[in-house]
Amino acid sequence: MKNYRQLLRFFAIAGALTITFTGCNKDEDEPLNPTPVEPLYSGGAFICNEGAFMQGNATLDFFSYTTKAVISNVFQTTNQRPLGDVLQSMTILGDTGCMVLNNSNKVELVNMIDMKEIGVIENVSGPRYIIRAGKDKAYVSQWGDDGKIKVIDTKSLNVIKTLEAGAGPEQMIRYNGMIYVANGGGWGADSTITVINPSNDVVVGTIEVGYNPKSFAIDASGSLWVLCYGHVIYDPNWNIVGEKPSMLVKLNGTSLGVEKEVIISTTQHPAMLAASPDKNTFYYGGGFGFQGIWAWNNQSSTLDAAMVSDLFYYGFGVDPKDGKILGLEAPSFTEGGKLHLMDHNGSLQGTYTTGIGPNSVVFY
Repeated sequence: MKNYRQLLRFFAIAGALTITFTGCNKDEDEPLNPTPVEPLYSGGAFICNEGAFMQGNATLDFFSYTTKAVISNVFQTTNQRPLGDVLQSMTILGDTGCMVLNNSNKVELVNMIDMKEIGVIENVSGPRYIIRAGKDKAYVSQWGDDGKIKVIDTKSLNVIKTLEAGAGPEQMIRYNGMIYVANGGGWGADSTITVINPSNDVVVGTIEVGYNPKSFAIDASGSLWVLCYGHVIYDPNWNIVGEKPSMLVKLNGTSLGVEKEVIISTTQHPAMLAASPDKNTFYYGGGFGFQGIWAWNNQSSTLDAAMVSDLFYYGFGVDPKDGKILGLEAPSFTEGGKLHLMDHNGSLQGTYTTGIGPNSVVFY
């Protein structure tokens, strides 16, 4: 059994993680299987459920477009063990699914054909996201150690190098040959993007943006944008004593500078950004206390965004193929959440029960 797992790890991980992807959750390259095999779960979206902090009850669900039903807890069903504590994110690279467990300090890897475990990346502290960074190499952003990027050898699954970043690094995206890291502030505040050259794992620059950048998207002209959450300042009794605005920032991909800023709100703080299939529309929303999902024509010079749904979503996703919106409600962290299936205009198509604390969507 041990030798089988080692071979499976070599072929399914080391190969699959060499696929290129550009910051989205789904790798668009052809699968690596020599013979086409129908995946056990496809034609829908995976739902990452954080679970309750310190309870080890994070789960991964799958919503099927065909049956219009949520299949619960697909990792545990297949592997007969819990996934871990706080499922922060999932990224699919080729035929390998990478599930980042924030409070378990690990990344679980599965074969996307059958959802069977094939390895674990350890020696990471408070991991958030993972991205392919080159042949046999990936980056993991983490909050631990005051914010670092861990360089992973995808053959051995070992950490081979540690790169400096800002506080609370979050999402990463590959753009113009570089890896951009949104330093989201962690438990405090940051206002920078770290830019890394993945060919030699060297930090080449830092871009000053708005407070607590969280999420990236690329518009139809190929320009890179970052959503900055803003910052809420509290006194020792947790009374709000000040706020910094949330905004959308267009980055200059050649000078490592800022080309444009669009203020969203001084008092409202969305956490997620996604693009429509044609990339002309950006959707933003998600996070605690932010109401609605909003659509904005990113070619506009002003923020004339329209609310497409008025619920309070913990997270959401936009299908890159047809523009479906999947909004995720987390009413508490003791009971299941809700998935709201909508068309691109926000018209509700159905509501479904998920695991505890649904925070993000991965289309597959």
